[in-house]
Amino acid sequence: MIFMDNVLKFLNSISYGKNGFVLLLLLYETLYAFPFKPRNLGKIKCYIVLPLTYAAFICYGFFIPFIQFPHFQLTVILNCLLIFAVSVLASHLCFKRPLKRTIFDCSAAYISQNLTLNVQELVCKFFNVGGLAKLGIYYFMVAVVAVILFFAFIYKNRNNSIIVNSLQTTIVVIIAFVASNVIFSLFNVMQGLTSYSRILLKCVSIIVCLLSLLYQFGVFRNAGLINKQYVTEQLLVAEQKQHKISEENIELINIKCHDLKKQIKILRQKGVDGDADEMLDEVEKAVAEYGERIETGNNSLDLVLSEKKIACDKNNVRLEVIADGASLLFMSPTDTYSFFMNALDNALESVVKAGEEHRTISLYVKKRGDIVSVRISNYLTERVTFRDELPQTTKADKDYHGFGVRSMRYVVEKYGGNMVFEVTDDTFTVNAIFPVKN
Repeated sequence: MIFMDNVLKFLNSISYGKNGFVLLLLLYETLYAFPFKPRNLGKIKCYIVLPLTYAAFICYGFFIPFIQFPHFQLTVILNCLLIFAVSVLASHLCFKRPLKRTIFDCSAAYISQNLTLNVQELVCKFFNVGGLAKLGIYYFMVAVVAVILFFAFIYKNRNNSIIVNSLQTTIVVIIAFVASNVIFSLFNVMQGLTSYSRILLKCVSIIVCLLSLLYQFGVFRNAGLINKQYVTEQLLVAEQKQHKISEENIELINIKCHDLKKQIKILRQKGVDGDADEMLDEVEKAVAEYGERIETGNNSLDLVLSEKKIACDKNNVRLEVIADGASLLFMSPTDTYSFFMNALDNALESVVKAGEEHRTISLYVKKRGDIVSVRISNYLTERVTFRDELPQTTKADKDYHGFGVRSMRYVVEKYGGNMVFEVTDDTFTVNAIFPVKN
C-alpha cells in the first residue's frame, strides 16, 4: 500500500505543477519536430541535448519557488515565457528547420499543452473526479491529443514549408500563444471564483486554444497551396522554355530530313549496287517516317504531336489523332504546349506498361458551337486514386510528382473551362471543355 502511494505521488509530481507543465510542453515540442532531421551537432548529438534539456527543466522547476516577483501572476507568466523561450532554443539546436518554423511549432506545442490540461481539468471538475482516476484521465487526454495532432496535422503537413514573413502573421501567432497562456495563468491565480465561473473560464480557454490551433494549421494549409501554386507556375515557365527548345529541335530535324532526302536522291542518280540500294531504301523509309509531321492547324499542338509520335513509335504505341487544332488558337502557344504535353506524357507513361495490343492513345479535339471539347484516352494499367478530383501519382516520391495534372487544371481554369478525369473499365480518359466566343 505504501509502495502504491509512493508511485501515485511520483506520477502526480511529474504530471502536475511545474514538472508536469515542462514535461508535457517538451513532449509536444518533440512531437512537432518529428518530421525534421536532427542537426549535426558534432560530438553533442541531438539525442543527448534533448534529455539534457528535459533534465535541466525539471531541475529548474525546483528552483522556481526561489525566483519570485512582486506579483504572483507576473511570476507565473514570466516563468512560463522563460521556459518556452529556452525550449524553442533547444528545439532549434536539435532539429533542422528555420527559426520561424521552430517558433511556429513550439507555439503550437504550447497551445496543445494548454488545451490538454484544460480539457482534463474540465472533465475532472464536471464529474468530480480525483485521485488515480484523475491521473488516468490526464494520461488518456495526453495520448488522445498527441495522436490527433500527429495524424491530423503534423504527419499530414510534414512537407509543407510554413512562411511566416509578415508582421501581421507573426503578431497573430504571438497573440494566440499569449492569450491561451494568460487565461490559463489567470485561472490558477484568481481567487474567489465560483465553481461555475471556473468551468466557464476553462471553456473559454479551451475555445481560445482550439481557435489558435485552427488558425496556425490554416496557415499550414495556405502555405501548402501557395507552394503548389508556385511549383505549377514554375512548371509553366520551364515548359515555355521547353516549348522554344522543342520548336528549334523539330525545325532542325525537318531541315536535316530534307537534306538527307536530297542526298539520297543524288546518290541514286549516280548509281549504286544492289546492297547499297537496299540500304538507301531503308534510310529513305526511316527519314520519311521521322520527318512526318502531324498537321492540325495549330503549330503548338503539331509540335507536341510530332515529339510524342517519335516516342510512341519507339515504344510501339499507336497515336490516333482527330484534332481541329485551329479551334485551340484562342490559347497561348505555351499553354497549348503545356496542356497537351502533360496529358500525352501521362498517357504514354501508362500504356507502355500494357501489352502491345493495348498500346493506343486517342486524341480528339472538336469545336461545337461555342464549346471546344478535348478528349484524351488510353488503356489503364494501374488502379487510379483521386484526391481533390485529381488522379494521384503512382510514383514513390509523391511530394515532387503529380504537378502535371495540376498544371493541366491550371491551364483549363485560366480559360474558364472545366476538366474531369474518368475511369471506365480499362480506360482512363481526360475530358476538357473550353468556352469560346465566336
